[in-house]
Amino acid sequence: MTTLAAALKAAHTERNRFIAFAFAVAELVVEINENGYILFAAGAAESMFGMANDKLTGKNFYNLIKAEDRTGLRQAVAGLAPGKKMTSRTITAQPSAGSARMLKTGAYRLPTYPGLAYLAISLQRADPALQASAQPGNNAASGSPAATARDAATGLATKEAFADAICAHAASLKDSGETNSLTMVDMEALEDVRPQLEEGTEEAIFAKVGALLNSNSLDTDGGGRIDRDKLGFLHNPSLDIDAIANSVEKLVREASPWADEFKVATATVTIDSDNLSEEEYVPGHALHAQQL
Repeated sequence: MTTLAAALKAAHTERNRFIAFAFAVAELVVEINENGYILFAAGAAESMFGMANDKLTGKNFYNLIKAEDRTGLRQAVAGLAPGKKMTSRTITAQPSAGSARMLKTGAYRLPTYPGLAYLAISLQRADPALQASAQPGNNAASGSPAATARDAATGLATKEAFADAICAHAASLKDSGETNSLTMVDMEALEDVRPQLEEGTEEAIFAKVGALLNSNSLDTDGGGRIDRDKLGFLHNPSLDIDAIANSVEKLVREASPWADEFKVATATVTIDSDNLSEEEYVPGHALHAQQL
């Protein structure tokens, strides 16, 4: 075997190994360029996007998902440094054959190909334990993601559970050198139009805002309801918070003609381990969450 043939065989073997590993954690793998165009796709494209893999190639991946998910995902992928990964987040495919599929996608950027991103995508299936935990009065034992206490209206973690999540995340960053962000979204201006809202409108608003924050949070499950009109979420520092605020304002304004001047306020702090000792690291962020 010639040197070239051996090299090609080795490259083919590595490619197959890479795909095999990807399929171990996903049902569809996609390679996109910096503009989001799909260069390679393999897996269950038909069940997710209603087209075969060869038809998927050449399309812009961001155009295949719902508009409200595009900005957050695009920013998260664009913010990936070489050798870094994006933890799984929830997105919704554009409706195909009469239904819109909920998907979970992770991403990775190879150091050798910094202009490309590799997405691992799976269908998001209902988790009965997680659904049960969202019901009022259900206080499942803690210790697993499915047991997170949730606010029934938004689907976000309760204030106490959110504080616990901040603590756990802060502790996980200890000595890692990484940073993330915590943003509070204050919707207090909703009080001005609350009396004019039709029945069910407020519930619909908070359900959509909760979904928006979770979909843009770390692990697509990093949001919490701190108070009636105050929400918060953990996220990548590169996330455009102004864009998130604009999306929240748009959701509220579209829900009621009385909310055409509705504005949201935001405040962001950095989650890192640079300025706190090990003894005060977790308590410090827990106190901050309670103060919010």
